[in-house]
Amino acid sequence: TCCHLHARAAPVQATLPGPEFALLCDCCRSCFLNQPDLPVLSEQVDWDFFLKLAARHRVEGLVHKALYGRHDLPSKVRQRLLLQGQLIAADNLRAARESMRLQAAFAAAEVPLLFVKGLPLGLIAYGDPFAKQAIDMDLLVPAGRIRDAAAVLVGLGYRPVPPITAKRIGDWHRVSKESAWLGGVGLLVDLHCRLTDLPNALEAFSPWQAEQLFSIAPGVTLRGFGGTALLAYLAVHGGTSGWFRLKWLSDFAGVVTGILPHDVEAAWQACLGTPAEPALALSFLLSHDLFGTDLPRDLAEDGPNRQQLRLLAFSKGNLLATAEPTERRLGTVGIHLTQLLLAGSWAAGWREGRRQVRHALLARGIY
Repeated sequence: TCCHLHARAAPVQATLPGPEFALLCDCCRSCFLNQPDLPVLSEQVDWDFFLKLAARHRVEGLVHKALYGRHDLPSKVRQRLLLQGQLIAADNLRAARESMRLQAAFAAAEVPLLFVKGLPLGLIAYGDPFAKQAIDMDLLVPAGRIRDAAAVLVGLGYRPVPPITAKRIGDWHRVSKESAWLGGVGLLVDLHCRLTDLPNALEAFSPWQAEQLFSIAPGVTLRGFGGTALLAYLAVHGGTSGWFRLKWLSDFAGVVTGILPHDVEAAWQACLGTPAEPALALSFLLSHDLFGTDLPRDLAEDGPNRQQLRLLAFSKGNLLATAEPTERRLGTVGIHLTQLLLAGSWAAGWREGRRQVRHALLARGIY
């Protein structure tokens, strides 16, 4: 390991309890591009609970990839993972075909387009674009081209998901980074005008300047982005969502594992002093604690501060929960508070709080 990073730094807190969750982490880690360690199966694993957690965290494809061919698995677990792995691979193949259709249509309309996460991220983090589960395709277009992008989607047979309407798409995107669109074949697209609603969080990292071409499969090449812009985005996305899904943290850890150690340090240095710094610090600390990934030098030497410890505890509580935040009473309150904490200043937090209120009113047809 490069001397600029401290891979052997002690975890900031004890590893999350439970053999089922620990096995999930081991399965995800074994899929990282440069760290193909086989998971060790424990006799204490409650396999029904393990499968429930894998589905809840949307890592069934990664679990299938990690445990494929293991004869020490109970037969029902092996059959369930095989079925889910096949379904996820089929969904990803369908998404790949639709992504090419979308990319061609946007190019014909001269609307710039980047694919966010999805198949390109699977390639970067795991070396396999088809193992990662996704329920939608995330598209990014310039903020000034939202109406043009909406027209392209309508032309391809997509319709906005209520409470959004095509007529008010401009109003919606003024208070929300994304709108949801459902295709005629059941595919869901999230159309983004920006990568986050957190005020100025990613202003120092333009995805358009980090644009790359990703060869997903023969004849399938998609436009996405990588480098520090991707790492910062994954940190902000996971942090502002309260890290309630292991898949997001696994993606972040996979990217960290796959890039050169000095590039990890350079990415951290590039974020210092920017609004993305709190989210990236939290992401590095949480990823190190769960997956053993490297920490930048000053994080390894100084350890987490009081606010980071609070956010770590909250994030771990979300990861351990067996239900989605929206399924728990007041489950999203903590996430909204986390977004305010990660805003970086009282002024930015105030703007984010006001935006959340406007978004809630617009969703109810009041604003």
